[in-house]
Amino acid sequence: MVKSRKYTRRRAKPTKPRRSRQKGGTKKHTNLFKDAYTITLPSHPYRWEEMNRQAKEAGIHLQKWNGVVIKKEDIHTLPQLGVGTTNFKNRNGNIINLGVIGAYLAHRNLYDHIMKTADDTKATFISEDDIHITPDFHEKLLALEDEIQAHAPDWDMLFLDKNTPTIQGKKVSEHLIKLDKDMTATKNWGIWSYIVRNASIGSKIRPCMEHMIDVPDIHLAKFADKINMYVITPPITYGHPGIGAKSIVTELESK
Repeated sequence: MVKSRKYTRRRAKPTKPRRSRQKGGTKKHTNLFKDAYTITLPSHPYRWEEMNRQAKEAGIHLQKWNGVVIKKEDIHTLPQLGVGTTNFKNRNGNIINLGVIGAYLAHRNLYDHIMKTADDTKATFISEDDIHITPDFHEKLLALEDEIQAHAPDWDMLFLDKNTPTIQGKKVSEHLIKLDKDMTATKNWGIWSYIVRNASIGSKIRPCMEHMIDVPDIHLAKFADKINMYVITPPITYGHPGIGAKSIVTELESK
């Protein structure tokens, strides 16, 4: 994805691609987003600390956004939030899915915050707290800006880390896949890190998330005919080799 390094005949040190050269010792920031948030829980501070450490090394000013924990005694509030009873209670009356419901509401709450506070002409980077961000994060995105502008100028969401084997979509360029509408309930492709166009939140994305149909990624896939979603491949971010192995959603489900 990033251009290979070039060497002179004298085997001098490798030179960086022109677009990634730094001035004054600071990293050049991609134009694809302005603000950046990680969704995390105060009960697991080590995850935020690791995310913030990685972000600083990559030149990202990361902000913390608190996740949502739904307790069993709070389920009576869920229908008013657009969460149908079959999402959290099975036919035997057992309470289920509180972890994924919390994840869904956390992303939606952040969208509401962005609509109220952010510049509509910009975009926002959003991630969960178990991804691996490499120091060349901006360099990778900078190398893709022209390709995105040429082949995905209508993008509303750019996913940086997806489970590509389960994606249903069309490859529009070397590094971009446009997601197709997918009405199945089995193609879980993750919502770990992405860039969202701020103006698209109020006009397209938030209305489609008023009522919860499924887990966040499968839910969004059902609206790919309304939301222009693209996947960057190979990924820009990855599952964290340490904290990524333990799912907080699964942990909350087991309580």
